[in-house]
Amino acid sequence: MIFILDINIKDEIKFTSEFKDKEFIKVSEVENDTLNLDTIFFNEKYTFNKKEYYRLFIRPSLSNKNGYDYFQTFFSHSIALQTIINLKSAAIKFYIKTPTGAEVIKVGKDDLLIIPSYSITAWRDKTFRISNFDFMQLNIPAELVDGQQQLFITYSASYNIDGYRLEPHSNYGTIEIDRRNLTQHKYETNNSAITISNLAYGYLNYDFNYKYKKNYFDLVKNDLSIKVESNSLNTIDPKMKIRSKYSLWNELQLPILGSKMNTFISMFLEGVNRTNKLSSTPKLKSSEDFSKYYNIKKLKDKFIYQDNEYEIDNDNFTTYKFIKNVVEEDENGSSGILWNPLYNNSIIYNRVIDLNSRELSIDYISENLNKESYEINYSDEIINKRFNFLINWKVDEINSIGWKEKESVINYINENQKTL
Repeated sequence: MIFILDINIKDEIKFTSEFKDKEFIKVSEVENDTLNLDTIFFNEKYTFNKKEYYRLFIRPSLSNKNGYDYFQTFFSHSIALQTIINLKSAAIKFYIKTPTGAEVIKVGKDDLLIIPSYSITAWRDKTFRISNFDFMQLNIPAELVDGQQQLFITYSASYNIDGYRLEPHSNYGTIEIDRRNLTQHKYETNNSAITISNLAYGYLNYDFNYKYKKNYFDLVKNDLSIKVESNSLNTIDPKMKIRSKYSLWNELQLPILGSKMNTFISMFLEGVNRTNKLSSTPKLKSSEDFSKYYNIKKLKDKFIYQDNEYEIDNDNFTTYKFIKNVVEEDENGSSGILWNPLYNNSIIYNRVIDLNSRELSIDYISENLNKESYEINYSDEIINKRFNFLINWKVDEINSIGWKEKESVINYINENQKTL
């Protein structure tokens, strides 16, 4: 039986009441009657043109500083039945803080993200017609993000807009992103489940549908199911299966995100615009030095992917050398890492798995070990008694010669020695 001892995810916050209402993305406030940014961040890399990126989605939207309600204010000062907001054009420049200083986030070869026009028509009965009110995708190069738990992005924007009290204007702001994974674990003997609840999350500045009390929302979660089993008797490496499932949080009504964002999310859940990627780096761990018992230069894993499930297996061949009392690599040996019965401490097989930008460290220990399979069985009566008799008999003959007769003893041995 293989037991899962521990699972850790890099940059992990385990779910507790303390973090129940934590907001992992925040956008700074701007003045009323100006535009702020709605944002959505996917905390998972994807590959495009052989380069890796993280995706931040941006949409200029009304500000609701101090609970300000743009449309309610309009209808309280006008007898009109409807009002229209027209964003004619916009351009935004983004900077990201890195350990070496601020870097411009390029949009292709350009420095500016160009926002196309949109319109929002509101009626007095609180119904709306929305045209092209969509999120734009901003690709952030992975090298500007990796290694940072906290992202700090600043922006400067210019908007050409018409509406009640709305005029063309410029403003500045910040976007703060916490990239740590909020997780929940469920452990069993050889089966475990992990939920990463904040795979994608966002912040809406103005909810003109009047449905949501909070600006922050979780959008997509990732459920991982991990199952391990023994390869064969007296191996310490486990075979592991990981099933990954992406799903939505139920409380968010997606139409508020716009048609393009809805399409993107649907495709993401189906895996069309995701980059599925896995690597596994195994090693042995123990409380004591085991180098005299295991001589393996490099542990290797292999895997296959099918139907959203990864099967990971060791790719070494080893043999147990009885004379040297060591397990070592041998291309003609057994598949996997054989157990050395002379090492009396527990030995852990550890895998560090990079699964779609999330790094998991998993410790396993095997109890499917049978020391009797290493023992040499022999007949005590036929073998042991015979050698005891022969040894005693030869010693008696040597004694009869006399130990002082050194030369005679040597001659006796040379004449009577046999190769066993």
